[in-house]
Amino acid sequence: PRSTTARDTAVTLPYDFVAHLADEGVEAAGAAVRIAEVDYAPHRCIWIAPRPGAPRSIVFPGVKLGRTLVGYTGLDHFQQRKLGKGLVELAVYVGDQLKERIIHSNDSGWRRFEIDTSGSAGQSRPVRFDVSAPDPRHRLFCFTAEARM
Repeated sequence: PRSTTARDTAVTLPYDFVAHLADEGVEAAGAAVRIAEVDYAPHRCIWIAPRPGAPRSIVFPGVKLGRTLVGYTGLDHFQQRKLGKGLVELAVYVGDQLKERIIHSNDSGWRRFEIDTSGSAGQSRPVRFDVSAPDPRHRLFCFTAEARM
């Protein structure tokens, strides 16, 4: 499969996390695919509200990895402008290894991240996204991710 976004050139995608959220075996309690308004534009993303006390985890059990894992993060604009004040963290694990922590604030917009997975390219690994917020009130978080060759 191929994908093209406004900021990226066409690339080969071994795995699109948004497209596979509802697959059998994916653990995604509290998460849904939605169109969210982030940075004044619509984005199709995995949408989740952090909960108090513990991260919300979304686990994809067997992801065919490419050379990189690329994604974007954002907060719903209405909530960010009017009600929420705190930070949201997205922690990304490949296997049992923490690969990246992305801290998202009200001013972050639609923020890109990229993680090197070249050491596991072509292999299947579990990938987990943990979403947390010290003050989760009104923190409606949205993210995308793709394994890319």
